[in-house]
Amino acid sequence: MMKSETWVDEIQQTVTFVIEPNEWRKYYEAKLAPLDAIAQHLADEEI
Repeated sequence: MMKSETWVDEIQQTVTFVIEPNEWRKYYEAKLAPLDAIAQHLADEEI
């Protein structure tokens, strides 16, 4: 598993919005790959 900073950096390079690392920690701790975390975040935002 990559370091959380690297993981956040990879997500930030992919999306066009600013992410707050603390809000994304749950996806990192769930061991989601960065692209899976983005998809899950978007699904969570729709609810």
